[in-house]
Amino acid sequence: MAVTGEINTVIAMDATLRVAMRWLWDVVKRATVSVFDVLSADAGLRPALVVYSETARRLDPDLLPELKYDVIYGVNVHHALELATEALKDIPGSKRILFVADSEPTAYRLPDGELHYASPPDRATADATLDAARVCGRLQIRVDFLLPTTQSELRATASSLAAVTGGTVGILLPSGAPFTDECQEFMEHPDDKVRAFLASIALV
Repeated sequence: MAVTGEINTVIAMDATLRVAMRWLWDVVKRATVSVFDVLSADAGLRPALVVYSETARRLDPDLLPELKYDVIYGVNVHHALELATEALKDIPGSKRILFVADSEPTAYRLPDGELHYASPPDRATADATLDAARVCGRLQIRVDFLLPTTQSELRATASSLAAVTGGTVGILLPSGAPFTDECQEFMEHPDDKVRAFLASIALV
């Protein structure tokens, strides 16, 4: 299928040191690459890509295979939501943000651009992140989450953020462990699980 030029979907990828410390970087990266492959092949879509750790940034999706996780503390889901929203807010029709992520937010951007960081996460970070999701909801941008395991640190927060936008949360590895036969099978053949999730949220 031909890839369309319009971008109405942003993929937000967890590139934090935390996801690497939990031995889930390879799973998150493999899943993100598969999301782009499946959306291109099945739906003719070329989403934008936002990667985040302490702060978030736009990245050319063609650079994704060579991407390394950031060796710096901080998980700024708030900034990722802001960048994705900025890319989508003026686009008519359906607008989507899909997080492929595992780590609990520990940082957010203050109105003056300065960074607030707290580990363990504090109430201010949780509130700011939820407020950014509420902005998505008001702009009719749906936010979904694809988490690597049932033990994802982000699971409860992801459910709250998705709920205020009409989104949902999916799990890649129900076994919950990065070193299992299930995980190895996913790493070798990720597209079936990714395609099933994307179909469940009507992206393919």
